[in-house]
Amino acid sequence: MRVDVKPRLILWACERAGRSVDSLAQQQSFRKSPAWVRGEASPTLRQLEHFSKATHTPFGYFFYLNRRKSLCQFLIFVLSATNISGVQPRQEWYQEFARSMGDSPLPFVGSVTLQSDIIAVARRIRKGVY
Repeated sequence: MRVDVKPRLILWACERAGRSVDSLAQQQSFRKSPAWVRGEASPTLRQLEHFSKATHTPFGYFFYLNRRKSLCQFLIFVLSATNISGVQPRQEWYQEFARSMGDSPLPFVGSVTLQSDIIAVARRIRKGVY
């Protein structure tokens, strides 16, 4: 899966880490990073994960600052682990990241159970009443 990351975010992460795009391009994982900056190519999700570690940039910043489409891709990543033990650390990380970005907990989380009336829950969601 390729991730649409704005070139300015790639440059910002490099500058923040005190690295140049060219120096990172010397590493196998980042050979195409100059093309990312020129907007000619996009990193894969795994490449972006490695890039975030190499530049000491929280992974979620690339999605949070790039909002809409990328945030959806990130949420797919968070929820795409093959088992529960893989999902929970990702969800915990995102919860901590969202708090650090000033997001408030969502009021509907934990407001229903498996025994809740589905129709009533759907009605509440439509009305925005939690």
